[in-house]
Amino acid sequence: MEATNTTYSAEQLLSWYADAGLKTVRVSRARKKNVDTAWQEREIPLEDVVAWVSRGGNIGIQVGEVSNWACGVDPDCPEAVRLAPKFLPDTLTSRKGSQPASLYVYRSPGLGFAQFKDLDGETIMDLKASNNGAGHQIVVEPSEHPDKGPYVWDGGFNPAAITEVPIAVVSAVGPPLLHLRSVRTRRVP
Repeated sequence: MEATNTTYSAEQLLSWYADAGLKTVRVSRARKKNVDTAWQEREIPLEDVVAWVSRGGNIGIQVGEVSNWACGVDPDCPEAVRLAPKFLPDTLTSRKGSQPASLYVYRSPGLGFAQFKDLDGETIMDLKASNNGAGHQIVVEPSEHPDKGPYVWDGGFNPAAITEVPIAVVSAVGPPLLHLRSVRTRRVP
Protein backbone atom coordinates (compact mmCIF):
# COMPACT_ATOMS: atom_id res chain seq x y z
CA MET A 1 0.00 0.00 0.00
CA GLU A 2 1.38 3.40 -0.94
CA ALA A 3 1.20 6.49 1.23
CA THR A 4 -2.23 8.00 1.43
CA ASN A 5 -2.87 11.68 0.96
CA THR A 6 -5.08 13.83 3.14
CA THR A 7 -8.23 13.50 1.03
CA TYR A 8 -9.51 10.19 2.39
CA SER A 9 -12.57 9.44 4.47
CA ALA A 10 -12.42 8.08 8.00
CA GLU A 11 -13.96 4.86 6.70
CA GLN A 12 -11.16 4.45 4.12
CA LEU A 13 -8.50 5.08 6.75
CA LEU A 14 -10.03 2.57 9.18
CA SER A 15 -10.21 0.01 6.38
CA TRP A 16 -6.52 0.61 5.60
CA TYR A 17 -5.65 -0.06 9.26
CA ALA A 18 -7.46 -3.40 9.05
CA ASP A 19 -5.74 -4.23 5.75
CA ALA A 20 -2.37 -3.50 7.39
CA GLY A 21 -3.15 -5.95 10.22
CA LEU A 22 -3.56 -3.23 12.85
CA LYS A 23 -6.24 -3.91 15.49
CA THR A 24 -8.40 -0.84 16.10
CA VAL A 25 -9.99 -0.01 19.46
CA ARG A 26 -12.58 2.59 20.45
CA VAL A 27 -11.21 5.42 22.57
CA SER A 28 -12.87 8.22 24.53
CA ARG A 29 -12.12 11.64 23.04
CA ALA A 30 -12.10 13.33 26.45
CA ARG A 31 -10.05 10.78 28.39
CA LYS A 32 -7.93 9.09 25.67
CA LYS A 33 -8.84 5.74 27.28
CA ASN A 34 -10.52 2.66 25.81
CA VAL A 35 -14.29 2.53 26.21
CA ASP A 36 -14.89 -1.21 25.78
CA THR A 37 -14.74 -3.79 28.57
CA ALA A 38 -12.00 -6.37 27.97
CA TRP A 39 -10.91 -4.38 24.90
CA GLN A 40 -7.58 -6.22 24.80
CA GLU A 41 -9.41 -9.47 24.02
CA ARG A 42 -12.23 -8.21 21.77
CA GLU A 43 -12.37 -7.61 18.05
CA ILE A 44 -14.69 -4.71 17.20
CA PRO A 45 -16.25 -5.13 13.73
CA LEU A 46 -15.13 -2.49 11.22
CA GLU A 47 -18.69 -1.17 10.79
CA ASP A 48 -18.93 -0.58 14.57
CA VAL A 49 -15.60 1.27 14.57
CA VAL A 50 -16.77 3.42 11.62
CA ALA A 51 -20.04 4.19 13.43
CA TRP A 52 -18.11 5.12 16.61
CA VAL A 53 -15.89 7.56 14.71
CA SER A 54 -18.88 9.05 12.84
CA ARG A 55 -20.45 9.84 16.25
CA GLY A 56 -17.30 11.72 17.33
CA GLY A 57 -15.40 8.92 19.05
CA ASN A 58 -11.64 8.51 18.82
CA ILE A 59 -9.80 5.47 17.60
CA GLY A 60 -6.63 3.74 18.70
CA ILE A 61 -4.43 0.92 17.51
CA GLN A 62 -3.74 -1.80 20.04
CA VAL A 63 0.01 -2.34 20.00
CA GLY A 64 1.85 -5.61 20.31
CA GLU A 65 1.47 -9.03 18.76
CA VAL A 66 -2.25 -8.46 17.87
CA SER A 67 -1.11 -5.72 15.46
CA ASN A 68 1.89 -7.50 13.93
CA TRP A 69 4.11 -6.18 16.74
CA ALA A 70 3.38 -2.51 16.05
CA CYS A 71 4.64 -0.27 18.85
CA GLY A 72 4.75 3.44 19.46
CA VAL A 73 7.49 5.63 20.86
CA ASP A 74 5.67 8.53 22.50
CA PRO A 75 7.86 11.45 23.65
CA ASP A 76 5.88 13.28 26.33
CA CYS A 77 7.96 16.30 27.29
CA PRO A 78 9.08 19.15 25.00
CA GLU A 79 12.75 18.18 25.26
CA ALA A 80 12.04 14.59 24.20
CA VAL A 81 9.84 15.76 21.31
CA ARG A 82 12.70 17.97 20.04
CA LEU A 83 15.38 15.27 20.52
CA ALA A 84 13.43 12.27 19.18
CA PRO A 85 14.11 12.91 15.46
CA LYS A 86 17.83 13.06 16.24
CA PHE A 87 18.12 9.61 17.83
CA LEU A 88 15.12 7.55 16.70
CA PRO A 89 15.25 5.59 13.41
CA ASP A 90 13.16 7.00 10.54
CA THR A 91 9.65 5.56 10.47
CA LEU A 92 5.96 6.45 10.15
CA THR A 93 5.15 9.39 12.44
CA SER A 94 2.06 11.19 13.65
CA ARG A 95 1.38 14.59 15.17
CA LYS A 96 -1.41 16.39 17.01
CA GLY A 97 -2.61 19.51 15.22
CA SER A 98 0.29 21.78 14.27
CA GLN A 99 2.63 20.26 16.90
CA PRO A 100 5.86 18.48 15.85
CA ALA A 101 5.78 14.70 15.41
CA SER A 102 4.91 13.10 18.73
CA LEU A 103 4.45 9.43 17.86
CA TYR A 104 6.95 7.16 16.12
CA VAL A 105 5.50 3.83 14.98
CA TYR A 106 7.74 0.77 14.64
CA ARG A 107 7.45 -3.00 14.43
CA SER A 108 9.48 -4.69 17.12
CA PRO A 109 8.65 -8.36 17.78
CA GLY A 110 8.64 -9.14 21.50
CA LEU A 111 8.91 -5.55 22.75
CA GLY A 112 7.17 -4.77 26.04
CA PHE A 113 5.93 -1.51 27.54
CA ALA A 114 8.44 0.82 29.19
CA GLN A 115 8.20 4.29 30.63
CA PHE A 116 11.03 6.75 31.24
CA LYS A 117 10.61 9.43 33.91
CA ASP A 118 12.73 12.31 35.11
CA LEU A 119 13.93 12.59 38.70
CA ASP A 120 10.74 14.47 39.64
CA GLY A 121 8.60 11.59 38.36
CA GLU A 122 7.39 13.37 35.21
CA THR A 123 7.11 11.17 32.13
CA ILE A 124 9.73 11.83 29.45
CA MET A 125 8.82 9.06 27.01
CA ASP A 126 6.71 5.91 26.76
CA LEU A 127 7.47 2.82 24.70
CA LYS A 128 3.90 1.75 23.98
CA ALA A 129 4.11 -1.96 23.27
CA SER A 130 2.80 -5.19 24.71
CA ASN A 131 4.48 -8.58 24.93
CA ASN A 132 2.27 -9.95 27.70
CA GLY A 133 -1.30 -9.33 26.50
CA ALA A 134 -1.85 -6.54 29.05
CA GLY A 135 -2.80 -4.20 26.23
CA HIS A 136 -1.61 -0.74 25.35
CA GLN A 137 -2.86 1.49 22.57
CA ILE A 138 -1.85 4.53 20.57
CA VAL A 139 -4.46 7.10 19.52
CA VAL A 140 -4.38 7.75 15.78
CA GLU A 141 -6.04 9.63 12.93
CA PRO A 142 -9.00 10.33 12.45
CA SER A 143 -9.07 11.08 16.20
CA GLU A 144 -9.09 14.52 17.81
CA HIS A 145 -6.89 15.42 20.79
CA PRO A 146 -8.97 17.31 23.39
CA ASP A 147 -6.50 20.23 23.52
CA LYS A 148 -4.11 20.03 20.56
CA GLY A 149 -6.32 19.27 17.57
CA PRO A 150 -6.58 16.39 15.10
CA TYR A 151 -4.16 13.48 15.04
CA VAL A 152 -2.52 13.43 11.60
CA TRP A 153 -0.09 11.00 9.94
CA ASP A 154 2.94 12.84 8.56
CA GLY A 155 2.77 12.36 4.78
CA GLY A 156 -0.39 10.27 5.09
CA PHE A 157 -0.84 6.75 6.42
CA ASN A 158 1.70 4.41 4.85
CA PRO A 159 2.21 1.04 6.56
CA ALA A 160 5.24 0.40 4.33
CA ALA A 161 6.96 3.29 6.15
CA ILE A 162 6.78 1.46 9.50
CA THR A 163 10.36 0.46 10.24
CA GLU A 164 11.01 -2.92 11.83
CA VAL A 165 13.68 -2.70 14.49
CA PRO A 166 15.03 -5.22 16.99
CA ILE A 167 14.08 -4.80 20.64
CA ALA A 168 17.62 -3.66 21.47
CA VAL A 169 17.39 -0.70 19.08
CA VAL A 170 13.99 0.55 20.31
CA SER A 171 15.00 -0.02 23.93
CA ALA A 172 18.19 1.97 23.35
CA VAL A 173 16.22 5.21 23.50
CA GLY A 174 16.62 4.92 27.28
CA PRO A 175 20.33 5.83 27.58
CA PRO A 176 20.00 9.23 25.84
CA LEU A 177 17.08 9.95 28.16
CA LEU A 178 19.23 9.42 31.24
CA HIS A 179 21.11 12.61 30.33
CA LEU A 180 17.81 14.37 29.62
CA ARG A 181 16.59 13.37 33.10
CA SER A 182 19.46 15.18 34.77
CA VAL A 183 19.07 18.26 32.54
CA ARG A 184 15.32 18.50 33.20
CA THR A 185 15.72 18.27 36.96
CA ARG A 186 18.74 20.52 37.35
CA ARG A 187 17.79 23.51 39.50
CA VAL A 188 19.07 26.93 38.57
CA PRO A 189 19.26 29.39 41.49
